[in-house]
Amino acid sequence: MTGLVVEPAANGHVTACWVERGRYVTPNGDPFTAQLRDFRRKFTEAGWDMVPGGRRVVSACRPTP
Repeated sequence: MTGLVVEPAANGHVTACWVERGRYVTPNGDPFTAQLRDFRRKFTEAGWDMVPGGRRVVSACRPTP
């Protein structure tokens, strides 16, 4: 499997990661930084707030009105 994986959580939070060949890290164990950077940018442009977290996933939440 290759592509974007988004896991919804409570209170409007989501976690997103990039997967290639079933792995969410490169063979070296590094995150797919270019894809994660793009996800952060797209969430931010859509008005979502970034949630601090790990290097291998992007966590965001919908802002409260």
